[in-house]
Amino acid sequence: MSTKEFKRADRIADLFQTELATLLLREISDPRLQEVTITSIKVSDDLGHAKIYFTLLDAVPEKINEALKGFKHASGFFRSHLAKVSQLRKVPTLAFYYDDHADRANKMTRLIEKTFAEDKKYLADDET
Repeated sequence: MSTKEFKRADRIADLFQTELATLLLREISDPRLQEVTITSIKVSDDLGHAKIYFTLLDAVPEKINEALKGFKHASGFFRSHLAKVSQLRKVPTLAFYYDDHADRANKMTRLIEKTFAEDKKYLADDET
């Protein structure tokens, strides 16, 4: 698959994800962003907007809100860095969202395990 088969927005999103992950690891000292991992970035086709999805190690509502505040505070720094490395005339507006896919997957796993355990208990009760 050649690079030409990917949309420009996808290539920009990949670049942004790499750069933001590096900034979070090496440049940002804000404690609100210490446990953050960028999971994905979606850039609109017109390159006007970028949705940045993140997760946290300890995803409690208070920490999610603090991380969102940290991202809002650092967004100017992120945009200026992305402008330098991307050489875009206009850097997309950055919007940050908590990615709850992992939380939902864990919840589904727990429900499946609970159902399996209940079925196993029910079957064991039937055999006696």
